[in-house]
Amino acid sequence: MHTLKAEIVLLFNQDLVDFRINALTRIIMLGPVS
Repeated sequence: MHTLKAEIVLLFNQDLVDFRINALTRIIMLGPVS
């Protein structure tokens, strides 16, 4: 059974993953331009 803290940690980790993916996508898309 998930505790509230565990779910918050999971959501936080998912946000970090999304942030990294977005940052990498930006770097890849902007890389050839600059």
